[in-house]
Amino acid sequence: QRAQTMLIQLQNFTGGPSTRFDRWIKLFENIVAMSNWNEKEKMNMLVTKMAGSAHDILQNILESVTQDYKEVKRLLQERFHGNENQDFFQTQLEEVKRHPGEAILDYGFRLKNIFEHGYPKGEDDTKTDETTRLQMLRQKFLQGLDKTLRNKVRYKP
Repeated sequence: QRAQTMLIQLQNFTGGPSTRFDRWIKLFENIVAMSNWNEKEKMNMLVTKMAGSAHDILQNILESVTQDYKEVKRLLQERFHGNENQDFFQTQLEEVKRHPGEAILDYGFRLKNIFEHGYPKGEDDTKTDETTRLQMLRQKFLQGLDKTLRNKVRYKP
């Protein structure tokens, strides 16, 4: 009941530039998490919250591609923000530096967030892929520190 009420309050996703799909779908999924809806019910609720071009695209996906919720969500994300997201965050990652006075932990979390958006995990990633991702993140983290701090962190057990 509570999930239904919150779902009604959630604005419809239209695909317009004023609302990012990745942020909107997180709100939708927070509501869904409170419910006991199965995959089909989740999909039905998603359909009711789409409008305009987003609704048309969703209907096309459901009719001609898949009805699997995870796959539909991935396709919608790709359609509305696909590579633009990754390109944006990859560029941001190249330029990111630790702010003066910023706590190392805050810098690390900020960097990790940018990195994960720029280089998202794949479902088929191996242990080697994950190790490589962590090495890349560690290198970028160290690059953002001043020389003294970098050496201190690099050689800390």
